[in-house]
Amino acid sequence: MSRPPSDTEADSPSTEATGAARRFDRLSTGIVLMLLLMVLQRVVGLSRNILFCRFLDPAELGRWNLAFSILVLAAPLIILGLPGSFGRYVEHYRQQGQLRTFLHRTTWMTVICACLGVATLALFAEQFAWLFLGGRSEIGLVWTIGTALLLVIAFNYFIELFTALRQVRVVSLMRFGHSVLFAICALGMVLGYGASAVSVVKGYGFACLITGCVAIIPLTRTWRDLPQPASQLRHTDLWAKLLPFAALIWFSDLIGNLFGAADRYMIVHFAGLPAAAAVALVGQYHSSRVIPELIVSFGDVLAGLVMPYQTDDWEKGHRQRVSDKLHLTFKLYGLAATMGGCVVLVVAPWLFSTVLGGKYNDGLQVLPWTMTYCIWFGMCVILNNYLLCGERAGSRGLSLAVGLGVNVVLNFILLPRFGLLGAVLATAAGNLTVMTAVYISVRRAGMNFDFGTLVIAALPILLAMGALVTALSLAATAMAACTTDWIFTRIQRQFVEKEICRVRRWLGPILRIGASRTVTVQSAG
Repeated sequence: MSRPPSDTEADSPSTEATGAARRFDRLSTGIVLMLLLMVLQRVVGLSRNILFCRFLDPAELGRWNLAFSILVLAAPLIILGLPGSFGRYVEHYRQQGQLRTFLHRTTWMTVICACLGVATLALFAEQFAWLFLGGRSEIGLVWTIGTALLLVIAFNYFIELFTALRQVRVVSLMRFGHSVLFAICALGMVLGYGASAVSVVKGYGFACLITGCVAIIPLTRTWRDLPQPASQLRHTDLWAKLLPFAALIWFSDLIGNLFGAADRYMIVHFAGLPAAAAVALVGQYHSSRVIPELIVSFGDVLAGLVMPYQTDDWEKGHRQRVSDKLHLTFKLYGLAATMGGCVVLVVAPWLFSTVLGGKYNDGLQVLPWTMTYCIWFGMCVILNNYLLCGERAGSRGLSLAVGLGVNVVLNFILLPRFGLLGAVLATAAGNLTVMTAVYISVRRAGMNFDFGTLVIAALPILLAMGALVTALSLAATAMAACTTDWIFTRIQRQFVEKEICRVRRWLGPILRIGASRTVTVQSAG
């Protein structure tokens, strides 16, 4: 924390400007660090997932996928969404001088809920093994998941808290450190103790444990700097304000996580296969999602980066500017993601046969559809920004609930008939339903769509027709985008050209310095 200025410094305009510049430098440094670590984290995550596919057979990969789905689903579920409320209420209670009391009570409530939830998981381990893992013989894996679940809850608690405290560097370093430690610990367990889902879950738990222990250091400093409560905070006042919001977060997380995991559990219970074969089919499905999920994550990051600017425009009353920026972001992401998907389809045969050892042919067959619905989901994340600006977050949960219903119903129909392809088609239909529902919601909220937005929204379906058809269609779309107003309006094209010129000016001195150093080295040689 920075020291408070003295009276002389506070009265000095030049000192105030310098302090503002320093604060800006610290903020910009944090953002640059966050972006750099984010890219490195994605690279580490992609490499780690490819190695999991390489070392684990389809059955063990499927068991790990189901185990991870349990961790993602249960972690926010059993703690009632309390840490998810930190982003909304930490600053509120800080300004009231009651942050210490707020954190003390919510932390103890989180600990109690976590212990009760894990105890319930252990007590009904056999039933949970059948429900989530497809067989009552998976009790050992359930107990391993229960132990890891406590560590995952602690890790998520630290992430939510430091994010709410606006400690960007700590959050970025924690996420990156966890990603690297997960790769090291899990692969070490796989190579040292056997290529199994249990090894990967233990590696994930160890990564959360180490990262959480390190996070205690900045947390201790933050807690020590917190002032004593300025007044008594009554329990009824705290929980009456907190619990309704936490319940909304809880419901949203539950629907979102169920939407992301429903197809896997439908495969386990309704594919009409023996338990081992069904879990192996989940492993095949997981292999087809490794790269598409990376594309989704970039859509999520892009939406997060533009959100502060859109919120600023919204608060100033510039609703049309928010709509214009969102249109452009949506189009650029959709076009770039579909191009990336086309490249993936070209290299996919080599990737699955050579890098993944030829074990995941079923995953290769459904990859085009997996890529399609993942891009649609990334588009939904971007469109949701308009709803968030208008404080209509409930519409997102409703859209996911409708999409979840479509997904489950179609899985009942298509999964027994078409196997894995049926599950993927049902999930694609669910994602298309979500995007349609979000589209209707943002239209009702006041955002209009042009012809180019609809074209971009339809582009991902081309991936299901093969790389050649997609490449030719993308070439025609790119030509239309550059020469006509069909895809990008004239104002949007001018804005993109202006930003490209700005990036070139920014990179110019750096490139010239690099070129001069290269010439100097060659001359010295």
